[in-house]
Amino acid sequence: MIFSDILPQLFARLNHPVRAVRDTLCTILERIAATSPHALCYPAIVGATQPIVIHNEYVDNSEMEKNDFVDVIDEEKKKRAEQDRSLMFDCCQRIVARMQVLFPDLVKDVTEFVKELQRIDMLHEERWTFVLTNLDLEMSRRILQIDAEMMKTLTNTHLNDDEKKEIIHEKTVIFTSLIYRIVEDLYEKTCTNVPITVNEKQFQDTYLTTIEEAIKTLRLNRSEPRQAWASFKLLLAQLNQRANRRSFACLQMADISPRLAALSKTHVPLPGQEYKNFSDVVMLERISKQTIILPTKTRPRKIVFHGSDGKDYPFLFKGQEDLHLDERIMQLLRICNLMLSRKETDWPSYIAENYSVIPLGSRSGLIEWVEGATPIFQVYRKWQLRQATENISNQRMNEVERPSALFFKKLRAAFQANKIPKEFINDRQKWPCSILKDVVEELIEETPQDLLSRELWLRAGSSDTWFRVTERFARSTAVMSMLGSILGLGDRHLDNVLVNFEFGHVVHIDYNVCFDKGRNLRVPEMVPFRLTGNIVRALGPTDIEGTFRLSSENVLEKLRSGKEILLTMLDAFVYDPLIDWAAAQDDLGSRSMIGVATIIAVYGIVDSHSDILHTMAQSLFTLRIKESSAAWLDNRDHLKHILASIVNILEKLYTNAQKGMENRVQNWEEEVNKLEMEKLSIQRDLKNAVTEHHSIMHNIRPLLRSFSHVSFDLTSLNIMQILN
Repeated sequence: MIFSDILPQLFARLNHPVRAVRDTLCTILERIAATSPHALCYPAIVGATQPIVIHNEYVDNSEMEKNDFVDVIDEEKKKRAEQDRSLMFDCCQRIVARMQVLFPDLVKDVTEFVKELQRIDMLHEERWTFVLTNLDLEMSRRILQIDAEMMKTLTNTHLNDDEKKEIIHEKTVIFTSLIYRIVEDLYEKTCTNVPITVNEKQFQDTYLTTIEEAIKTLRLNRSEPRQAWASFKLLLAQLNQRANRRSFACLQMADISPRLAALSKTHVPLPGQEYKNFSDVVMLERISKQTIILPTKTRPRKIVFHGSDGKDYPFLFKGQEDLHLDERIMQLLRICNLMLSRKETDWPSYIAENYSVIPLGSRSGLIEWVEGATPIFQVYRKWQLRQATENISNQRMNEVERPSALFFKKLRAAFQANKIPKEFINDRQKWPCSILKDVVEELIEETPQDLLSRELWLRAGSSDTWFRVTERFARSTAVMSMLGSILGLGDRHLDNVLVNFEFGHVVHIDYNVCFDKGRNLRVPEMVPFRLTGNIVRALGPTDIEGTFRLSSENVLEKLRSGKEILLTMLDAFVYDPLIDWAAAQDDLGSRSMIGVATIIAVYGIVDSHSDILHTMAQSLFTLRIKESSAAWLDNRDHLKHILASIVNILEKLYTNAQKGMENRVQNWEEEVNKLEMEKLSIQRDLKNAVTEHHSIMHNIRPLLRSFSHVSFDLTSLNIMQILN
């Protein structure tokens, strides 16, 4: 199909403001749907059943003041996003309507399949873990902020004790109300309704009492955020402990989704067949009875689809992430492969391994399971287990220390040896570089540098096989390193880099952190690609100076010669509704804010909490005016008095100057000098008064800037009544 390679670009432009352009694109897609419905049934049905979210990753405006938190939505951006979303939604519905006429069974089955997968993208336990993890970081930040605001209010000499107490209470309510509301809404959604699946009932049986006690404690201690949040900290620790114990947990599909478990002989085309003819497409026969939860951060699930051809097709069902970006990156890698494979004499081939990615909404999707590839972390884990066995460790085999735990253990020991306060370990900004370097070098020394190279050697049946596999590994590593550097790819931890030890191919997964977004993380990623000691040793006898260097140079040369093609492909990212990609534009990665992912996890959409944001903005502004009004009015009176004094002195100087010109008055110069000294003293007072005014406005000006993005009448705040 000629349009298969540009389907993402066609869908990305369905929100074009010109109707004629949208109609033309819809006509093209309708013609494709008539002959190849399997190629666009997923994006069209997802777009028609769930309005595509086009918002920034963080709900907070970038013009917030550094010491005050206000959740404000940029109304202009919101209107544009809603308009784009509506246009795309209408176009997708038109395409689906056309498909329904031609393939009613396919549309019906795919719609049910997609909706049910979207429903289980996060189980209740995963949802609570995800939301509490994000809110716990934000709550810690806000508690520190409340403490700072409390000190500022207590030192305000223009307020009496009752006013100070009232303002501190109001600030506490404003800073914590959104977090409290999100938690209470999540409780209402997951704990107050009758469970409809076995998994939901198990969740309520296990956690309902604990959650109810935490909610009760929160409601009784709203003005004491530390006490209110303490129960949720304990709940989060309990959830994390249970998740860590259940590595590679196996769930029954019937327990989490009876509908999916009951599917049989459907008209659902298996994902990843966009390039096949419709007559050759494999349909979904049924879904495996069990699903495996992988022990990674987002807890993805491995699901096996049984096809109508009798074969099994494993997929990774992933929630908590927008996979539109991964889908576009896979398309980009396929184009790069075409550019790199122009010479048939190249051996090993210049290939960037890729796989099918099917987004099922703004926060979930299916990823083709890469068979035969092993995460590098598993190689490291196997070595850890061997070490534990050889040392006759008292720990059980599945309880060897995780890399992060091992790192922090050595870091604490180094801090203790150098008499550095323990509290510094929670603040990376205070870690001494010399100690950090020593800890890393110690870990490198303890870890063998030949884990990968030994694995390649032991898997090879002969020296010839080893040479070929090593050459493929070096070339594959070079290709992905250069492409990763161009794309600004980050988050290259050992679970995201896979190696096929039989053939030597390197496979990268999870492209969610790209376009240098890793540089804006709390711990910035500064390296262009991963090339650690174990990878270097596995490149062959010449390390980086042989196949790796030559391959890297060739890849860059070929990509530069075809940069126009790459730029054309990258244009799609400008128009795509990618949540995480939009987040990078506002450079909010360094701030701890409530993310869109958290809001979607609770509400399913972003706009459901916008009412409280406007109320909070108004409340905080009113409170700021109230807190500063006495000082502001005193400063006004002080300025008026100083200006009057300056006018008086200037008039005296003018009068004396007139008298001095007419006739020499006795002691005239002495009088002038005295007035000049008074003038200098008043000028100093004026400078201090202006400085005080700027200090007051420092707390108000950022709020005024933030109000420029909110459409409501400031006169409703009754500012003059507060000042009077």
